[in-house]
Amino acid sequence: MEANRDQAAEALQLARKRTDPVAAARLAEKSNALFPTLEAESLARTLRALARIMTPGASHYEVLSLPIEAENSAIHAAYRAFVLLCHPDKCGHPAAADAFKRVVDAHSVL
Repeated sequence: MEANRDQAAEALQLARKRTDPVAAARLAEKSNALFPTLEAESLARTLRALARIMTPGASHYEVLSLPIEAENSAIHAAYRAFVLLCHPDKCGHPAAADAFKRVVDAHSVL
């Protein structure tokens, strides 16, 4: 495991630079597989959520990862969680601003 530390750090740096959240998530997961760190795991989780939000053609419920029969309290809770996750000031990924807009739009429609 120690031998893979440099390769894991390189994959993590590449993941931070990628603009495509799907490709960036794959690189972060690769980094975590090579040498597990909390930073790589957290980045991979965030990037997977961004990729799910940015899926083309996703319904407003899919953007918030909710079933269609979700109640207002569940919608609001999911909205708050995703807004904190992909706020451009908290998440430095280039796709965070677009994901934030999609989450706000989904909440306003629902």
